[in-house]
Amino acid sequence: AEDAPLPPDGLSPPSPHRRTIRAYTIASRKAVRIFISIWRKKGKGLLSYSSQKKESEILRKGETGRLHLLLLFWQLSIVFVLKCSHASSPAAANPSLFALDAPPCLFVFSEEAMCRGEEDQGAPATLHSPGASTGCLLPSVTEEELMNSGHELHERYTCPLCCLPISLPLGKHSIFKTCCSKTVCNGCVLALHRRGMKTCAFCRTPTPDNDAAIALIQKRVDARDPKATGYLASAYYYGNNGLQQDVPRAIKLWTKAANLSDLNAHCMLGCRYYYGDGVEQNVAQGIRHFQHAAMQGDPESRYALGFHEHGNGNHELAVRHWMISAKMGLEGSLNAIKDMFMKGHANKAQYAEALRGYQSALEETRSPQREEAKAFFN
Repeated sequence: AEDAPLPPDGLSPPSPHRRTIRAYTIASRKAVRIFISIWRKKGKGLLSYSSQKKESEILRKGETGRLHLLLLFWQLSIVFVLKCSHASSPAAANPSLFALDAPPCLFVFSEEAMCRGEEDQGAPATLHSPGASTGCLLPSVTEEELMNSGHELHERYTCPLCCLPISLPLGKHSIFKTCCSKTVCNGCVLALHRRGMKTCAFCRTPTPDNDAAIALIQKRVDARDPKATGYLASAYYYGNNGLQQDVPRAIKLWTKAANLSDLNAHCMLGCRYYYGDGVEQNVAQGIRHFQHAAMQGDPESRYALGFHEHGNGNHELAVRHWMISAKMGLEGSLNAIKDMFMKGHANKAQYAEALRGYQSALEETRSPQREEAKAFFN
C-alpha cells in the first residue's frame, strides 16, 4: 500500500499538497488494517462483505468506502492531516512529517502504546473532553443533545476477555486490575482461579501486594492513563490500598482523569461539586460533569441527573433520565420509576417499558461462568 502510485497528474492536487494526500492515504489504509485485525481477533468477522472478498482486494480496489464501520478511521485521519497541513508550508515546517519514507501510520495509536496507557504527546488537546484541559466550566448542552445521547453503556462497562457487558454496580461484579488498568468480570476471574493461576486474567502479571499495586498505578498515572488516575484518586479519597486519606489530592487526580475523558472521574467530580464535598459547592459545575458523562453512556451520572430534576419538581424529565439508565441495567433507576409510578408521576406503560429494558440488560450480562462466580464470591 505504501508503494501505491499517486493519482494521474490531471487529477492530483497542487504539488505542495501531494505529500499530504499521500500521508493521508497511507494513514487511512493502515487504520483499515488495524480495524480488520482487531475485528477478526474478536471472532466476529468483518460483516458478510469481507467474507466474500479478500482483504487485499478490498484495499487494492479502494472499496473500503462501502464498509461503513470504517468511516470513523477515515474521518480521524482527514482531521489530523488537515490539522498538520494548515500552515502554508507544512513540509518546510516539519520535513520529517510528510517524508516519503515516513512511517506508514502517522496518527493511529499502536496497540502496545495503548496497553501501556501512553499516547502521542503531540496529539491535540481537543482529543480530550472539551473545556476540561484548562479546568474551566464544561460547556453547556441542550436538553435535546442530552436526551438523544448516551443510551448505550460505555465500553468501560464491558469485560475485555468475554466481551460481555458487566452487571451494575461495576464494583460488585468485576475487579479492577492495577497492572493493566482493565476491569475484568468476576466470571473470568473465577475461570482463571480454577486453573490455579495467580496472575492477572488479562495481562498475566503476577498479582501484586498493596505497595506494588500503588507503584504500578503510579507508573500508569505518569503515562496519562485515565482509569489508573481515577483509581488512584479514589484510593486517596477513601484511604484505600494503604494510602492516607487526602481529599484535595483526590480532587486534583479526578480532575486530571476527567481531562483525559474518564467517565467515572466526571461522575465523582459531579458528586463533589454538587454537594460541596472537598470543594466549594458549585451545583452548575456538578451538573455539567454529570451531563458530560451521561451523554457518553454512564448510567450513574444519568441517574444523578434524574435525581436533580426530581428535586426541582420536573418529574417528567426525571422519569425520562431514569428510563434511559434503567434500560442500561441500573436497578436504582428502575426503583425510582416504580416510586414515581406509585405517586402518579409516571404511567403504567413507562414502568412496564423500563422493567422490560432492565430485564433485557440483565440478560445480556449473564453467562454460565458469571452465575458460578456469583455463588462463589457471595
